[in-house]
Amino acid sequence: MVQERGFTQGAADPMILIGPGPKGKRLKMSIHVDDPWITGPKEMIEDHFAWIQSKAHFRPGKILEVGDELKHLSRGYRKTPNGYCIRSYEKYCED
Repeated sequence: MVQERGFTQGAADPMILIGPGPKGKRLKMSIHVDDPWITGPKEMIEDHFAWIQSKAHFRPGKILEVGDELKHLSRGYRKTPNGYCIRSYEKYCED
């Protein structure tokens, strides 16, 4: 499905998929089994989720707004005005 939408693998990390479009106006996505993480303009994310739902059973999660936090694949994410603050859980950072 990602090829059908024009995504390509990132050069530094092949697990990061980059959507077509000009820099700053395209989606970036990571998929771990059935857990996608997508960043980009909100309208593009909503469009991409709707497209996925037209192809497969998919229930999208919440699109984060500045200040929102969530846990995803053993990491915590907080949306900031400039991007995301990502942290590992404390159990992975024991002395």
